[in-house]
Amino acid sequence: MAASLLQDSVESFLRILAEHGRVNLNDTAPFNALLEKVGERFPSVLEHKAAISRLNRARVAFKHHGLVVSNDDALYFVVTVDSFLTELSSNVLDTDFLSISLITQIGHRRTKNWLHKAEDMARVGAYNDSLICAAKAMAIYSNYSSRWMDSRHYDNLSPLLDVEDDCRLEELTNWITEQLESIMTHLDLMMQGIDIAAYRRFLQLTPTVYFSAANTVRVSSDWPHDETFEPTKDEVEFCIDFVLESAMSILDTRPHGCFNRYSTEDTQTAVADSECEVIVYPGEDPPEVIQEVPQGETLPALRKQGHSYPGFTAVILDDEISYVRSEHIRLLDDEAHDA
Repeated sequence: MAASLLQDSVESFLRILAEHGRVNLNDTAPFNALLEKVGERFPSVLEHKAAISRLNRARVAFKHHGLVVSNDDALYFVVTVDSFLTELSSNVLDTDFLSISLITQIGHRRTKNWLHKAEDMARVGAYNDSLICAAKAMAIYSNYSSRWMDSRHYDNLSPLLDVEDDCRLEELTNWITEQLESIMTHLDLMMQGIDIAAYRRFLQLTPTVYFSAANTVRVSSDWPHDETFEPTKDEVEFCIDFVLESAMSILDTRPHGCFNRYSTEDTQTAVADSECEVIVYPGEDPPEVIQEVPQGETLPALRKQGHSYPGFTAVILDDEISYVRSEHIRLLDDEAHDA
């Protein structure tokens, strides 16, 4: 099975190289022809020809003739494919293979930042810190994507249930509201393709994250386990993968024609006069940096600065309000921008 998966990985990568190098290929081209064609365009591919051909023969022998690959051969193929992918990524694509991640496909900068931090913490063995970063990433992306769901049927039930005359009835009302909100959260996640069983395990491993009015994230001091709990590498990797897979699933199930919270009428163009940072909220110490903006890049700034903070300008990034130091940007009027 390992040999089959490794061969599939090599074939997929060769087709990526073919597309990158504009190699004219038939979609049904056999593996050997694919290897030769791509090798003509990128000669460094042929340096691995013998080892990769050996992998292909082993895969064919297993798939068509039932000849089982030995453990030693499987381990050899792992090293072979690792070398192939690493070297070709660097030599042909000018990319560090280990830096390639589905995280880049999420499309929400703030979520990506926290997932990358979670991976970095996991690599150095800081597993508790990694779980915190994963929890923040999940909370941030869930909060960001929640407005895609149609919640008109249960926007806010508390006005219908709240009874102030009787303390015990009010307590019951609040409890019912909390339970309904939890059920609605799970329903929203299920509608977006999230595995609820995996979500429950994720919640058992990670701390509770909540948002301030300024959209900053805070982590509860109460973890779902006691202080003696030491997460394993597998548990941390599960949490990181769960957030990544959930985000990709949410993207896949996003309704067509999702609205944008801020229209072009709400914004005007801002130009960065110098390199600057886009942050979540200036009052946070230190503020969470979402993105570094190079000089000359444009950003949509809120036309009505109702979310103003002294010395900062509110801008829109990923359809959410963020902030940039006013001294670093210049606002353009519509005529100047059109010109």
